[in-house]
Amino acid sequence: MVEIRKGTNSDAEQIVRVMKNAEESGYMLFDPGERKVASESFAKFIDATNEHEKSGIFVVEENGQILGYMFVQNEKPKRISHRAYVVVGIHSDSRGKGIGKALFIHNS
Repeated sequence: MVEIRKGTNSDAEQIVRVMKNAEESGYMLFDPGERKVASESFAKFIDATNEHEKSGIFVVEENGQILGYMFVQNEKPKRISHRAYVVVGIHSDSRGKGIGKALFIHNS
């Protein structure tokens, strides 16, 4: 069963795996290997992001496997609090199945 939920620091390793796979598509901001993301430091990023009221990291999970993610960052200053920085990544094996759309609907 597919579930959308808020990501936790224990998801870091799987999210990083999906991030690296998504970067191979050529559609992400970073090219493959252009940035180095360690699971340990990413776990801290998850905790820090989820602490903000209007920010969060969300994952799509099926049978214990993370298929995709959405990062929503909306912090300060107040003047631009009506907008957010959004990043979506879907593992290549799960694309074309409505996962990205489901993440946007879940967070709207």
